[in-house]
Amino acid sequence: MHRVTIRNRSIPKQPRVFDVIVDESGDIIRYELQNIRGAMFVDMCDVLLQIKEALRAS
Repeated sequence: MHRVTIRNRSIPKQPRVFDVIVDESGDIIRYELQNIRGAMFVDMCDVLLQIKEALRAS
């Protein structure tokens, strides 16, 4: 299993929004959220892209 940090790439500092735990094929097993102030979002297509990039790098 891999932990992938999901960031909001549409904001200049690209803050971390949440982590996902994925298996070897990139299927999401669990979301790990933290308390954040305000509202943030990341489109699902960007989440999947970030997971694929992280799996390629590992």
